[in-house]
Amino acid sequence: FPLDSEINRHARINRAEKCAYKKADVLECVPETFRIPDKPIDVLLFDAGDRRLSKQVSCCVWSTVVPAKAFYRVGDMFVSSPEFVFLQMASRITLRQLIALGCELCGTYVLLPEGNTHPSAVDEFPTRITPLTNVASIRSFVEKATKAHGKAKALRALNYVIEGSRSPMETMVY
Repeated sequence: FPLDSEINRHARINRAEKCAYKKADVLECVPETFRIPDKPIDVLLFDAGDRRLSKQVSCCVWSTVVPAKAFYRVGDMFVSSPEFVFLQMASRITLRQLIALGCELCGTYVLLPEGNTHPSAVDEFPTRITPLTNVASIRSFVEKATKAHGKAKALRALNYVIEGSRSPMETMVY
């Protein structure tokens, strides 16, 4: 997830704005801070026919209406907003994992892949000045996502998400 300084303004995107990039172009425009070593970059597509097989790029298809405020623009890329990440992950992870993700998004710590560091980290966990989002914003976003896969699970998980968690351990204890 991007840190405060890496987030730009909300960007609007629609199905008409298809990604015409080749794999090399996608890899070139993704900053190193967004990459996880030895893991593919997740790319969201609106048409299953645009999928391509690659070990470096993982394609996910979003087939329903994209809610407003689903993306931030970072350079030449569109990055899913924290609220959209929560909704997207609802169909991919367990309820407990989704609650923990919500606590991280609404908290002031950042989990990084093992072995990664970030310049803002005082100890092993970088911190944010303010949370990326809050429960009310996520709930509002999810409720507006008509027919989205994982919507019911996301709304259920939000009943258990706390705001202001300062560490992964605090979330785990909760």
